[in-house]
Amino acid sequence: MKYLRVWLEARPIGYVLAVSGKDTVAVPDWRQRRIGAYLADPPIERWERWSAGDGAKGPRYYDWVRLLLIAPLVAGWRRWVLLRRSVADPTEVTAYVCFAPVGTTLATLARVAGTPSWLQSRTAMSSQCVRLYSQAFDPRLHRYKSGLRQLPSNAYRDLDQ
Repeated sequence: MKYLRVWLEARPIGYVLAVSGKDTVAVPDWRQRRIGAYLADPPIERWERWSAGDGAKGPRYYDWVRLLLIAPLVAGWRRWVLLRRSVADPTEVTAYVCFAPVGTTLATLARVAGTPSWLQSRTAMSSQCVRLYSQAFDPRLHRYKSGLRQLPSNAYRDLDQ
């Protein structure tokens, strides 16, 4: 997964990627931390309730929190771990790693995380993901197709004032 993140950040292409507890990320003090540590001990405060988009029965609300990671080499961009917690079962927590312009809102990251992957949907978002992979020319990246959620182009304008 790290190869894909490095490839996207070098271009720079914003992303929200679902990750497993076995993945690691670099925290602001330069140490590596397993995603599983975030899942096992999520923060108690700073959760915000946002919709991850509409489902069959209306908006799908979850509690979300983002935690800053080490700054990327690209000026004006940030990395975060994004945690999604079920409203019905607060012990059910899912993790994402994000890369987006400074000022990207938590609501935007939540909306992108809730966008179906290109394997699940034939939306405009999914065609962007397909184009992204056709440009990669690296067969190792194809195993990540189902987890990719590219930030939509209008997300870059959705910045905090």
